[in-house]
Amino acid sequence: MLAYLDLQISEREEICRGLSARESITSIVRRLGRSRKTIRAVSYHIVSAS
Repeated sequence: MLAYLDLQISEREEICRGLSARESITSIVRRLGRSRKTIRAVSYHIVSAS
């Protein structure tokens, strides 16, 4: 698995779109092939930036 810092901008955008659409983290993980921890980290940073 790639680390959080290795995410491409397009992957971060895709995570944001999925979370905005209330898509489950599990669904996003499957689609992007990333770890659940990575998706959770991105979602944490999105919420804390708001």
